[in-house]
Amino acid sequence: MQESNNQTSLFTELVNNMPHSLLVANRDGQLTFCNKIIEPTFGGSIQKVLNKSWIDKFEIYKVDKSYQYTIEDMPIARAIRGEMLVGEKMRIKSLVNNDEVYTRMCAYPIELES
Repeated sequence: MQESNNQTSLFTELVNNMPHSLLVANRDGQLTFCNKIIEPTFGGSIQKVLNKSWIDKFEIYKVDKSYQYTIEDMPIARAIRGEMLVGEKMRIKSLVNNDEVYTRMCAYPIELES
């Protein structure tokens, strides 16, 4: 039991301190997990968006602003439908604090056993 707790703590520490954002969503599009590096994008706390609708807090475009993503076109929504995306370039503007970030998004489905 102690070894399992140590491994969980190590995993959590690694995920929270990695230099890349990690977001996990359920089939309803609600974020169920985010690591700490994404906090500034959410206005300082990931607790504000976990298990809630988050899409209305952002404007998300292709990098050149030629296209604003719809909810159905979002990489996370496409992954939930079974599509795998690698290197999708995006410009994300937070409507919470007006910060903008340019990112390259990867998204893919993960099937968990019941």
